[in-house]
Formats: sequence, structure tokens, C-alpha cells
Amino acid sequence: MSTKYYVMSATNGCVTSLLEISKLRKTFGQQQIEITDSPESADVIILSTCGYNQAAEDHSIHAVEELERKYKGKRIIVGGCLPTIQDGALAGKFSDQVQIIKNWNEIGQPSVWISSPMDQRDLRSLRFSNRLMLSSRPLLGCLERFLGFRPQPLYSIIESHAFDERAYFVEVSKGCRGHCTYCAITKVKGELQSRPLAEILQSVKEGLTNGYRTFHLTGDDVGCWGQDIGTHVAELLKAILRIPGNYSLVITYFDPGWLARLFVELKEPLSDPRLICVNFPVQTGSPQLARKMGRGGKLEEVLATIKQVRALNPGLVLKTHLMTGFPTETTEQFRQTLATLASFDLIFPNSFSPRPHTAAAVMTGQISSGIKFYRYYHLKLRILLRHAGVFLASFSNRLNSS
Repeated sequence: MSTKYYVMSATNGCVTSLLEISKLRKTFGQQQIEITDSPESADVIILSTCGYNQAAEDHSIHAVEELERKYKGKRIIVGGCLPTIQDGALAGKFSDQVQIIKNWNEIGQPSVWISSPMDQRDLRSLRFSNRLMLSSRPLLGCLERFLGFRPQPLYSIIESHAFDERAYFVEVSKGCRGHCTYCAITKVKGELQSRPLAEILQSVKEGLTNGYRTFHLTGDDVGCWGQDIGTHVAELLKAILRIPGNYSLVITYFDPGWLARLFVELKEPLSDPRLICVNFPVQTGSPQLARKMGRGGKLEEVLATIKQVRALNPGLVLKTHLMTGFPTETTEQFRQTLATLASFDLIFPNSFSPRPHTAAAVMTGQISSGIKFYRYYHLKLRILLRHAGVFLASFSNRLNSS
């Protein structure tokens, strides 16, 4: 009797982790390994974890403990980011039924590039905001038919953030060239590896042939694609957008330092209306904190360039990530971060938590938990108000002009 496997992700919505699970299912299928749809019928449970911040780590550890409690006697394999970030600290934390691995090749799984839709079985692991976007799609379609126009940028926000059977993910790179002082992911992913351009173009063409119309370019930092193979991301985007067809392009993570550095070359692809969304994670509105964070480029130039992007392509949805509570953050620097909200349509907040083996974890001037709590929820409230403004503007701009 063959061994049956069940694969799952323990994340709060990390798309990379969910795609890793989809990739495992694909390689298991190629190796004719039997996969079940429930942990109850499996002999082995494989869990992909996340350790980006303390909340993600706690969530992953809780998931392992729950599996131990519910499925005594079953073998549980724990992989993903957390084992590498903690680097041995998980040893002895769980029972003997749990096997900790740092790389999927330890269980015979090769490293392959992702080119696929998200497996529908993993949608239940998405964060609430993603599921809300999915449920909003039918309503938005009804509104579009009733009003006679497509409300923007709301439509593109939902199109870029709702991961369902229409979305096709193309991994373009692994690793990055950044030196962020708070980030432990580089310890997991290592040096930049750019996927060959010909393979990326072939994946997009195959997706189009199979009926997909929204393509998500994924990577730890899409912005640094090509730096290890003698080219740059502007050439990648130009080549993709030369492919004819009615489709949309979403860039999931683009370090804005590369935007400022390559802006002249990027003007052409950024102006294309088929590019509907880019995530430029600025993390802070304070130039001083940006330097302490080790962010690429000068923040003043980055924010000015983002304004130029808005002028080039008014329909482009701009996303970002903002962090509060970074060591030495002052009240004025927090206000500077709040001031950046108006530059973006969709903002994801994060509260700093020290990660193992990072420079920021041992910096002086750590912010107290009480202040971090206040600033994080203050930021979330301001983001909610910003999102409400974007929602209303999606309708009022068109109605006022009609």
C-alpha cells in the first residue's frame, strides 16, 4: 500500500507559501505520489510555515501543535521559512512524530519555478481581506452592469488582490539583493536567482493559451530581476507586454529602490494600461528610518518617483507595506509614515517584531510593546479611512463627470 500525503500551509495569507504547496502537489503528481484531500486519510502531513514576523511564527507553531494533538501517530513534516529562520531553535519543541526540514529537497522534492494558478484547496488559508475580495467580485459585476461603467481603481484592486481560478502566477526570481536590517527572509531564500526570460515568456504564453487573463509576476523582489544575468526588470516587462492579447499584469513585490534607479527605462512598461497593479513596499515615510532599515534608494527620490508613476498611468493601482514600531521610531517619524498613505490605493500594515539573526533585532532604542500597539492600530484605522476614500472615489469621479 502506497504512502498517502496531505499538504497544507500554515500562514496568515502568505501567497509565496501557498504557491509552494501548489508546487509540491505538482511535483508529487509528476512522481506519482498519492495526495489526499484530508489529513484524516493521510499517512504523512506536510506543513509549509511562515516566519516573516512574530505573529506569523506564532501562527505556524500553533498549527504544528494542533496537528500533533489531532493526529497522534501520523508523521508530520514541517518545512517552509520558519525552520531556516529559527535555525535549530525548533529542535525539541515538538514530539518525535514531527520532522523539521530546511529545504524541500530533503524529502526528494526538486526546486522548480512556479507557473500555475493557485490551487483552489488553498484558498481557505488566505487572509480575510483576500476572501472578502473574492466575495466582492459578483457584487462589483452587478454594480458595473447597473452603473454602465467599471468603477476604478476599485475594480483593479479586486482584480489584483482576489486570488481565484482567473489568476495565473509566474515566478520570475528567488532571493533578492536587498540588505534590510529587519528581514530574515534573505536567510531562507539566499542570493538572487533570476529565471531566464525565455522561460517566463513561455509561461505567460501558455497561461494565455489555457484561458488565463490575469498574470501575477511573483518573487521575493521582482524589481531586482536580471541583476545577476546582465539585464534588468524593465527589459522583462517590455518583453512580456509585447505579447499581444487582452490580459492584465500584476507585480506582487517590487522594491521601490529599483524603481527610482531604473525609472527612465521603466516609463514605457509602467505606462501600459495592461499593467493594473504594482506593490512598492516603502515600509516607512521617514528618510532616517529608511536608512536604518537598509532600504534601497533614497526615500525622498522613491516617493517622488511614485508620484510620477501615478501621472504616467492614472489607472495603475499602487500598493505598499508600512511598518510601525521600528527601533528608535519617534512620534514625528510615525507621522511621516502616516503622511505617505495618500500616495497609495491599498496599504498593508505591519508592526515590527525582532527576527533572529537580523541587525534590527539587537539595535538600541527598541520601542515598547504599548507604543507599538498604539501606533499599529492607529495606522490600521488611518488605512481603513484611506481605503474608504478610494472606494468612494471609484464611483464619485465618474458620476461627477457624467
